[in-house]
Amino acid sequence: MAQHGFNVWLIDFRCSGKSMCPRDKRGRYVNDALGGVAALKKAGATKIAVMGSSLGATTALVAGPSFDASVRVIVSASGPAYPRAIDATPPLDARAAVPKLHIPTMFLVSKDDAFDSVAETQDLYRACGARAKEIHVFDAGFGHGLQMFTGTDPAKTTPGQIVLSFLAAHLA
Repeated sequence: MAQHGFNVWLIDFRCSGKSMCPRDKRGRYVNDALGGVAALKKAGATKIAVMGSSLGATTALVAGPSFDASVRVIVSASGPAYPRAIDATPPLDARAAVPKLHIPTMFLVSKDDAFDSVAETQDLYRACGARAKEIHVFDAGFGHGLQMFTGTDPAKTTPGQIVLSFLAAHLA
């Protein structure tokens, strides 16, 4: 995305990747997403897209109703409605959050996704309160989450091109 004119900031949730892991803050994914947006705004960002895959996608959907007007787009790549194996505070329930979304929202899922079903994603899409929303269901071979963007330039994959178009339309 950075090669296509976007400033990109990647975050690790607490206790993931290279992030610190204070025991009393473990599993506070929504707080981490809100903190990431706050850090971007502090750095001067005024038009923000929150994109996530898998757990990050569900977190973006759940945090969405709490974002301020600086967040203009949410993209969910393989975001399960309710990730059952994740211990989160508060529990991550995209089914309860998406009706409250009014931010342009995109849902991506693959027919061979082992962790997120097409039917579940379609249910989230239908329940989403955003007027500007899209859903894209990819054939088998695209996999789960970031696997959809595999290639030397992830933005040139079919899902990448679709996301770039959505961002261009809603971040202008």
